Amino acid sequence: MTTYWALFLLSILPEQRSEALNRLFWFVVFVVMVVVIGFRFEVGCDWGGYFRMYMQSEGNLARALLIADPGYGLINWLGGYLGGGYHFVNAVCALFFVSGLLVFVRHQPLPSLALAIAIPYMTVVVAMGYTRQAVALGFLMVALTRLGYGRNISFYVLVLIGALFHKTVVVLLPLGVLGLARGRGITNWLAFGLALWWGSFLVLESYERLWVNYVDAQMQSQGATIRVAMNVFPAVAFLIFKKRWDEKYDDGYLWQWIAWASILCVPLLQIATTAVDRMALYFLPLQVIVFSRLPLLFDEKQQALIGRLIILGYASVLFVWLNYAVHAKCWVPYGNALGPVINKLFTSPAISP
Repeated sequence: MTTYWALFLLSILPEQRSEALNRLFWFVVFVVMVVVIGFRFEVGCDWGGYFRMYMQSEGNLARALLIADPGYGLINWLGGYLGGGYHFVNAVCALFFVSGLLVFVRHQPLPSLALAIAIPYMTVVVAMGYTRQAVALGFLMVALTRLGYGRNISFYVLVLIGALFHKTVVVLLPLGVLGLARGRGITNWLAFGLALWWGSFLVLESYERLWVNYVDAQMQSQGATIRVAMNVFPAVAFLIFKKRWDEKYDDGYLWQWIAWASILCVPLLQIATTAVDRMALYFLPLQVIVFSRLPLLFDEKQQALIGRLIILGYASVLFVWLNYAVHAKCWVPYGNALGPVINKLFTSPAISP
């Protein structure tokens, strides 16, 4: 568990830093997260399934593209072709996820707090457990950042790139239409139509399989209610303080839709637990956005207290998940492929002069 707590503690270092120290801090965070996520060994309950997918893809590009979503299949094939192996696949996927996450959190007014919020579940559970969906989430976070600035077309492009790793992310494409007030109307509608057509093409190929697996089969995801509730809390907080939000930020039009979608997930859990659980992963950025900005909606005397309470809350999430979650055994103990190499460096006998 030490590794997971070290990640969390790294994220809660004070926000006030010199420019040079700040650049060094984020560089260290990037490297540490890529190493911890990308070179993990036998971590996550889907580790074996992903490894078998890699073994079936190795050496055959056509088969690799058929076994998995094309983006992930291509990386699997490259892992074998370049000799990097399965760790190459995870490392590349970690690069995509971490890059997307850091772009997203660094655009927040309190980036360290935003990162701390993203560690317990989004990083530890999703990035180290659902590799393909984590990559899609990484691209989505960059896309949402662009959309917040009214960059609708780049939003569509980034979401479609993410769909090459997990098709389900295409359901977020309609969010781009919400930027009509900021973009050129006809251009945005044409771009949305084209993106929707291409996204539908990606999904229709495996629509029947997705429907059978997630809806007809009535798969039950353990802990789905808790994970959906984690999005409902920031959604409700956002809607309660929306007036203050709109006075300070100009992207409330976007996050109100994600907030309502998060709340809608609650009744939909009764219809298709697994499908809603997996889709709710794409609403995780709402937690980062709302709780990292929430302190700034109050006066200075209250900001520090609210920030500490949020950090304490997410520390509790990490503690409870690691110690009591049904599938935590797949994460504990943590293993890393670079561990033996690092140990050897520090335990090798000294060379006599």
